[in-house]
Amino acid sequence: SWRLLHGAVSTGVYLARFTPIPATCPFCGVRETLAHIYLECARLQPLFRLLLDILLKFWLHFSPHLFIYALLIHGPTKSRDLLVNLLLALAKLAIYKTRVRRLADGGSCDWPASTGS
Repeated sequence: SWRLLHGAVSTGVYLARFTPIPATCPFCGVRETLAHIYLECARLQPLFRLLLDILLKFWLHFSPHLFIYALLIHGPTKSRDLLVNLLLALAKLAIYKTRVRRLADGGSCDWPASTGS
């Protein structure tokens, strides 16, 4: 969460300026920006559908703003807010870790979304 809020994620677009790493997403081949990594990549759609379903059980609507900034902690809903924030933080950590793992494995673009399915 901190990395995302402060732009402390080295995107493909940034790394391509200094290294031979391509400027494209290792999952789908699209130009890799911070917004693409955490919000736009096709690989995230199943995760976002799951988060949408879970958040609806708490009477909350999933949105990019909620995903990035999380909930403010309020007195009467403190337990719910903390649980939702933990869930969102874990989702962002999973996105970051799977991207790092893909890059370490060579960053090949072989995920089904790259073929349009």
